[in-house]
Amino acid sequence: AMITEVHPTGIVSVVSDGAFDITWAAMRGLWDFSGRDNRVPDDAEIKKRLPLVNYRDVQLDYDKKTVFLKKKGMAIGLGGIAKGYAADKAMEIVSKRGVKNAILKAGGDMRVQGAEDGRHWKIGIRDPRRKDRNLAVIEMTDASISTSGDYERFFEKDGVVYHHIMDPRTGYPARQARSVTITGPDTLTTDALSTAVFVLGVKDGLMLVESLNGIEAVIVDAKGGIHGSSGIAKAIAGGNPPD
Repeated sequence: AMITEVHPTGIVSVVSDGAFDITWAAMRGLWDFSGRDNRVPDDAEIKKRLPLVNYRDVQLDYDKKTVFLKKKGMAIGLGGIAKGYAADKAMEIVSKRGVKNAILKAGGDMRVQGAEDGRHWKIGIRDPRRKDRNLAVIEMTDASISTSGDYERFFEKDGVVYHHIMDPRTGYPARQARSVTITGPDTLTTDALSTAVFVLGVKDGLMLVESLNGIEAVIVDAKGGIHGSSGIAKAIAGGNPPD
């Protein structure tokens, strides 16, 4: 029995044409963002491992509950979805305990339910270059919001900043955005999509977001320009005025 259904993470890989790919982990060891080793791997090392990065080479057998990786040396890394998954599961537990109004945050991923004093929760989207400033404030309830930013884990070498959000298609850090915030119906999806759209950049990223039901995005491009999907553009205008 081969794949009978596609897991949400698989769907994000398919719709983003591999911009989100859990098999990026074949690149582990080449890059280190812990601060210990600021080494930039050379092209040849990266090219050697790139053929091992391909979500299509992951075979799931739902009957036996097994995962098979077709190529020797492949690896899976679930960092791009783990916090989103955890936030959803934690909110399920909180809800079962009878808590109606809650915000649950795991790193850049957040789940909000119910209300604050009878009004929707107000969530700020921060400026990737200034922690004290919001680009927008969105009101939301029973929804999820995830942000991927180049400012979370990075190192600088020879004047170039290398951050931890890899473009699985090149083996290098993605270059088209500073931050991406996604809102949607569940945190597993928004977590995966914030990574995918970060890699895709403004044009392809917004095209993907507009094609998906219930998903909105705010993208800060590599030059600091701010772009929003159709359902969220008004909220951006209502953020802090630019200096």
